[in-house]
Amino acid sequence: LWVAKKRYAQWIISDNGVPVDKLDVKGLDVVRSSFPKAFQKFMKEALLDILRGITKEELTQKIIEFKQSLPQIEAYNIAKSSSVKELSKYTPEKGSLFKFQKGTPAHVKAAWTYNQLLVHFNCGFKYSPMRNGDKMKWVYLKQNPLGLDALAFKGADDPDEIVSFIKNYIDYDGIFESDMQNKLEDFYSALGWGKMQLKITKADKFFSL
Repeated sequence: LWVAKKRYAQWIISDNGVPVDKLDVKGLDVVRSSFPKAFQKFMKEALLDILRGITKEELTQKIIEFKQSLPQIEAYNIAKSSSVKELSKYTPEKGSLFKFQKGTPAHVKAAWTYNQLLVHFNCGFKYSPMRNGDKMKWVYLKQNPLGLDALAFKGADDPDEIVSFIKNYIDYDGIFESDMQNKLEDFYSALGWGKMQLKITKADKFFSL
């Protein structure tokens, strides 16, 4: 499957005459370490399905079912991975919470949001803030009482209040559209399938309950 120059996937069934069954991916985001683990797994399966001849209708249904399953997947496995950096460059306005400099990158804002939530939830004395060089996960949030649009977390030793906030307000649609939709649409385009349409019917919603 040739998506663009130096961006392709191939299903290898013979390696120097030795029968094999493996996927070789070059230049596609699905192999990057920052790509969420659950998305990596699904995208690799989708690529193999395409190379083995799946139909457009069959793949579309698989994508719809995967998207519907996101609330059952741990946030850790669908969150973006990043390193904390440039915190001092984008220090928020002093004396007020959740007011950020214009142009603050989303992952930096997510890290600062974590630090400020430690203050908001009055648990900064028990938990360490995000610091430059730390490894973190971060997710987009849907509308919430604090008006936050992204939030980082460590994945271990996070305050219960932050874990609960993520669970209640994680934006599954936003995460899917940001991390997967364009990549899947590239596959559809390379196959000449046209635009990907993820219309979920009433029947689909009923059987997903």
